[in-house]
Parts: sequence; structure tokens; C-alpha cells
Amino acid sequence: MMVGLRLLVDVRAWPWGLALVTDPASSEPVPANLNHNGIAAGRSVLAASIQHAVDGEARAEVWLGSCGDELTCVHEGDFVTSSGAVIVGDAAYERKSPAEIGEGAHRLRVLVDEIGSAQRVVFEFTER
Repeated sequence: MMVGLRLLVDVRAWPWGLALVTDPASSEPVPANLNHNGIAAGRSVLAASIQHAVDGEARAEVWLGSCGDELTCVHEGDFVTSSGAVIVGDAAYERKSPAEIGEGAHRLRVLVDEIGSAQRVVFEFTER
């Protein structure tokens, strides 16, 4: 398997225990209910459970292609960006980090090191 390109690493405390990835041009609301894997997905926004700030720092990453690590896939679906970018932020968007992934429809896989209390969440984008 060919390893992709890591575009973004955001290591910090996550005050809401959620890492969001969204198209900055989207007005779609964040889906309200997490599934059993800790994911709430929309068309251009996705929320993933990540270790809460009270338990220390955690890491969110954005990749184009495979990260190449042995992690658990908790979501696979479509993600659309009209801006060609995504931002990763916490639930209140108090701090957000941008990454360019290209305009259009993508396959998005979300990988974690531990379901329910991930210290590492990876957002893998590939062309559809």
C-alpha cells in the first residue's frame, strides 16, 4: 500500500471531546448525534470523538491518501468540498487549522487508535 501525504497535524487539548472536519464554505450544521463509533457525518461536515481535554492532549491529522498506519476505521463515506479546503477544529471552532484537499467529491475514511477515547484521529481523503 502506498502511503499518502500528511497535510495537517493538530496536537492539543480538545475541550468538547470532538474533532470536526468541515468545508469552510459549507453552511451545513454539524450533525447532532454520534453513532456507536463516535461519528456524526454530513455531506460537508463530520464530527469525530477524540480524547477530552481533561484527559490531556490528542492528535487530529488530515491526509491525502492512506496514512499507512494500523488504526481502526470507524467511518467510510463521501465528503464534498466546494472550496477545495477543509478545516479541523473543536466543536466551538475556537481554534481551527486549514488544509487544501481539492474541490469536489472525496472518499473520507476516519481512523482512530481507540474507539471512544481516541488519542489520535486521522481523516483520510481520496478522490472518488
